[in-house]
Amino acid sequence: MVLVLLSARRFLPLFVTQFLGALNDNLFKNAMVVLLLWRAGDAGPVLVAVAGGVFILPYALFSGLAGELADRTDMSRLIRLIKLFEIALMALGAVGLALADPWLLMAVLFGFGVHSTFFGPMKYAILPVHLAQGELVIGNGLVEAGTFVAILIGTIVGGGLILAPSGLWLVTAAGLLVACAGYAAACAIPTVAVGAPGLKLDANLWRGTVDILRIARANRPVWQAILAISWFWTMGATVLSQFPVLAKDVLGADSFVVTLFLAVFCWRRGCCRGRRRCAMCPGRRWACRSSSAISSPPALAPCLPMFRRSWRRRRAGGSWATCSACRYAAAPSRCRSMRACRPCPARRCGPA
Repeated sequence: MVLVLLSARRFLPLFVTQFLGALNDNLFKNAMVVLLLWRAGDAGPVLVAVAGGVFILPYALFSGLAGELADRTDMSRLIRLIKLFEIALMALGAVGLALADPWLLMAVLFGFGVHSTFFGPMKYAILPVHLAQGELVIGNGLVEAGTFVAILIGTIVGGGLILAPSGLWLVTAAGLLVACAGYAAACAIPTVAVGAPGLKLDANLWRGTVDILRIARANRPVWQAILAISWFWTMGATVLSQFPVLAKDVLGADSFVVTLFLAVFCWRRGCCRGRRRCAMCPGRRWACRSSSAISSPPALAPCLPMFRRSWRRRRAGGSWATCSACRYAAAPSRCRSMRACRPCPARRCGPA
């Protein structure tokens, strides 16, 4: 299944596009962090902390607008425009790196955050269009796995090369090459039908985001997933912003140790394996809900209510899972989907 998806035009161009986009984001961000930390003097630690917030700020500001734009526009065409914007950003970032101008670098970093904010909703909205129902979990797992591998590579290359001899030109050339390759891959993404051509864009940036949160809050499983993912990224962003300062000012290490710290932290093989296990066991609803959280200890806290309910069912003689149709948990017997619970009273238990 994995090889079939990776060789299909309906999935491969999107996978390559998002992989190269995540790689470029982290290549530039980590090159900028290391450069500022070693060249900005006493202001370096402050600028490193500010950089993390600058990159995340567009997600809070433009997420609602990005979703609306994805609904009313041909997403494949919009992705190509976003990748052209990335090329322009990388060219401007090259100037900022050459001048070591913190304000210009912050502006470019904000632009990369905007790039990721608008690309994010589209890469997930396209998946259900081009993939069959049975391919969605594996396709989503591949996208997430590719994202973390790209983060790892970008972290190593950006942080490891920027202070090397001719490192500035190497980072610049690599960033421009990756951006151009991303645009070429985006041109191969099949056309997608417009979801809501008559949708009006809301000029109030906050209202769209608040409306989305209100809708998600009404769906408990979705809301719990959002809390878990948000907690995971919050912990990650907090720790990542402190590693460079810790390595340089506390340990007295050089830029290669900083890169090593960041790379080890970004190593997410356990998370990727959890998503693959979830894809291999589509009938196990509890495993699909919890695999990502189990592989990410910081994400466990928002998921504790879910685990507590499952444990209570287990203690009472029930199963870890619920019926895929009506969410009914019962004592062990002859369930066709889980083989660990009897058919529910509504007689709607079936394969998940």
